[in-house]
Amino acid sequence: MRVAIVSSAALTTPPPFYGGLEMIAFADAVRLSKKHDVVLYAKRGSRAVAQVFADEYGLDLSFEVAEVFEHSEAPLRVEADVVIDHSWGKVAASASPSVQVFHGVYKTPHDVPKPVGVSKTHAEILRSLYGRAWYVYGHTLEEMYRAGDSDRERLLLFLGRAAREKGLLNFIEACRLLRPEGFRCAFVGDDSADWEYALLAYSRAREAGVEWLGLQPHDVKASLLRRAYAVVVLPLPPYVEVFGLWALEAFLSGTPVITTRAGAMAEYVVDGWNGRLTSGDPREVAEAALAGFRARPHELRTYALENFSSEEMARRLVEIALEEEATGPGARTPRS
Repeated sequence: MRVAIVSSAALTTPPPFYGGLEMIAFADAVRLSKKHDVVLYAKRGSRAVAQVFADEYGLDLSFEVAEVFEHSEAPLRVEADVVIDHSWGKVAASASPSVQVFHGVYKTPHDVPKPVGVSKTHAEILRSLYGRAWYVYGHTLEEMYRAGDSDRERLLLFLGRAAREKGLLNFIEACRLLRPEGFRCAFVGDDSADWEYALLAYSRAREAGVEWLGLQPHDVKASLLRRAYAVVVLPLPPYVEVFGLWALEAFLSGTPVITTRAGAMAEYVVDGWNGRLTSGDPREVAEAALAGFRARPHELRTYALENFSSEEMARRLVEIALEEEATGPGARTPRS
């Protein structure tokens, strides 16, 4: 069966640094190409980056990479037995069985045959917009991460965009409060989206002794994750964190998280076990860090592998595309 996977025009697939959508699309191509004839539609330069990943992580790139996205805004016409569309509305209407995987909350100007969210919470929102929806949890390539030891550094990582809605300033203030307790903190991620906010956060980070590492290659990020005490990202309402790939990366590295209940986080963060759910208030975040977590590193990785298997999630996307009618959710609720 020929499967077309359409990624975004924003970044290469896979992305060299930050880029959750592109990483999920790449994982789908890698997993589905074991059984199907797969073509991945992506931005120019993707083929070279994919080869770097293949060499680094021992991946089999037995699929075609069609570098079609550059500056054209014309809808992409795709012919395949199944189309998995991760793009932001780049694919023209197709007669092929298809799903559109959403990576945010937005309404497209065109009809969506089968909208798929990346969490149960996300699917409920999409259902209110489109009348029906499925969900398949966000996923990534498990080979890129391994669990570290139980004996961790007192290192707190903020992983993601330097953005108001992600609660970066709250993280920095919590780090200031935790400094006398021997914690050190670091920001790892994209600081280019909102320069005014990023400059303010950078200034506050310097005052609080938070290391500003910016974008880091995947191997450096994975090393930091293995050593970290916890990953802290604090989505703040009205922003909806539809999945939070950073949390899955943490669990695959045997690292717990500190976050909020915004969006889907409470679906798979078990308070006190694999993470702490807070309001996002810096004092509460600091208390959560001091309270600790019950799960051990190998338990966190096992939890991630059992509940967010990239092979299972990619298979389910094809299954949904071929279903004639909605028959329920795309994936079970995670179990601890």
